[in-house]
Amino acid sequence: MNKNFFKTIKLLSITLLLAIVANYLLQLCGCDVLGDLAHMLWASGGASLAIAAPVGMVDVASAEAQGLNMQDVSQEITKMNPDRYPLDTIMRNYAKKVRRASSQECKYYQQSAKPMQDMLDASVHGTGASAASPTSSYSVGGQGIASIFVQVKNAKIWRPKDTLLMRELEMNCDGTGKLVIDGGDSVYYDQMFYVAQKSGAVLELVPIGGMKGSGSMSGTYIVPSFDASVTLYRMGSAMAEKDAKTEPFAMLPASSVNYCQNFMCQIEQSTFEKMTKKEVPVSFSDQEVDMLYNMRGEIESSFIWGEKFIYDNGGDRTYFTEGITRQIKKVLMYGEGGGDLTLTAQEYTAWMKSLFTGNDGSTDRVLLAGADLIAAIELLRESQKQISGNTVQETYLGVKCTSIVSTFGVLHIVHAPLFDEQGWSAKGLAFDPEHIYKEEFQPMIAKDLDFKSSGEKNADAKMLQEVSCLVLRYPDCHAIIEPRQ
Repeated sequence: MNKNFFKTIKLLSITLLLAIVANYLLQLCGCDVLGDLAHMLWASGGASLAIAAPVGMVDVASAEAQGLNMQDVSQEITKMNPDRYPLDTIMRNYAKKVRRASSQECKYYQQSAKPMQDMLDASVHGTGASAASPTSSYSVGGQGIASIFVQVKNAKIWRPKDTLLMRELEMNCDGTGKLVIDGGDSVYYDQMFYVAQKSGAVLELVPIGGMKGSGSMSGTYIVPSFDASVTLYRMGSAMAEKDAKTEPFAMLPASSVNYCQNFMCQIEQSTFEKMTKKEVPVSFSDQEVDMLYNMRGEIESSFIWGEKFIYDNGGDRTYFTEGITRQIKKVLMYGEGGGDLTLTAQEYTAWMKSLFTGNDGSTDRVLLAGADLIAAIELLRESQKQISGNTVQETYLGVKCTSIVSTFGVLHIVHAPLFDEQGWSAKGLAFDPEHIYKEEFQPMIAKDLDFKSSGEKNADAKMLQEVSCLVLRYPDCHAIIEPRQ
């Protein structure tokens, strides 16, 4: 091989060795030659993404030079104080819940499970003798009845030939078991009914089983008293021997639209400012860290509380995303009102029951909570040793949490500092991570802005951009927790 080649290699090796030794000696004097050299190279446009990270993190260099794709940029951001913005961290870590959107307008479908319960419409006060006069209450008489017409709240879940149950209806009987109107002993009975007909929200109910009537109504059953507070428990349909089909039923998903909001932030540092000696060493990379923290907080706020809207300024459209709290209808309460934030064991158990039952959710829920709600939960755990014994500290989906294990499911409690800063210190947001999705029209990217070449200004600049939104499925899986007023 050419002798000049070996001479060149030897010269480069000696130069590199001398530079390392010189840098070590100068560091003893408080200087960092290699570090300054790297910074000069970066400032000249040689880097696309430089993130000054906390201890234990590696600075991210140029996304293009390092072969980092857009998703990698997002993942690097989650390493920066992940518990500060837990919802943002979860959605960036939970890759299978991130989907690429083809437009800023994201259409999606929400679907709820067919409820197993219904209530009577308390606003009707008819006799119950016909479909034109439905009732919401009934007082037991001495005779049986062929049928009774009632009006329900959720008509779409019922079909003709369904069966239902009213539990623990009260009747009075004498010592021989015969029904009496006054006196006697209370007898409670789970009365079953058959839906003979359905007209709108009115059901004709035929009583099945129980105590037989007398006289001309001896072939019918006596219906115990009930009022509008009774719960109707839906059971299976009962088809006739010759029936070959039934009324179709489908819980069709309802379509909704959310908008991907264009989140952007930018930092600049003039050349003269960079050259100026400072009392405290604040670098461009330090400003990047501050920019990322600020942007994550802004995105998380919009994801939680944003109002969906399109602002059209002469054809230049601005999309505003809808926060998930505006998509959630279930609200769980605690406290006595008037500023009292005491959480009782009964309220906590009611939370767990409501979160994990009656929907198609998973066995895990994440509760993002403000400091006052966290305090209420901690006081309950302190007084209820059984709850304390079923908890574990762990990292779940990238954030530190306290996981409470119950028979209903596992509740992962995370303190959300943003709630304290934005008026939700006593509130919480419980969601099922299996049914929350992030739509990304433009995943997180970092761009160097070349102001110098264009002659716009003598400054270095960097811009971060993400166009995204969150959407929910199965709204009954999620809830807002707040104190009583």
